[in-house]
Amino acid sequence: MLLPARCKFPGDYWKGFRQMRIRYVDVLFVLALLTMAAPAWGRTDIATLTFAKSVRIGSTTLDPGTYNIRGDESSGKLDVEKDGKTVAQVSCRWVALDTKSPADEVMVKNDAVQQIRFEVRAAAAQVE
Repeated sequence: MLLPARCKFPGDYWKGFRQMRIRYVDVLFVLALLTMAAPAWGRTDIATLTFAKSVRIGSTTLDPGTYNIRGDESSGKLDVEKDGKTVAQVSCRWVALDTKSPADEVMVKNDAVQQIRFEVRAAAAQVE
């Protein structure tokens, strides 16, 4: 085996390759972490809520039943879905809560949805 002039022992020849491989693995590790964290930046929350009587959200009246509500923090919109179809879309603003909500909750005043709290979030969507 021919070794470059700077290598005194056969193990020295591979030393540089091993160091480059570690740097390459470190870069891959950081990229993997960023990829896993990316969904948290553009977070969409989903709450499943059941209403016993008709309520109003924005300008739409929701009949009694179970609805999925998707809250998109980046766009400031709430999508209300029933049976996989969007029945309403309203704008909202996100407000900080003192503690995380233990479950999906809705605050209703005079039959109008005021606020939606998503499970294990310390923020709530305030309907505008």
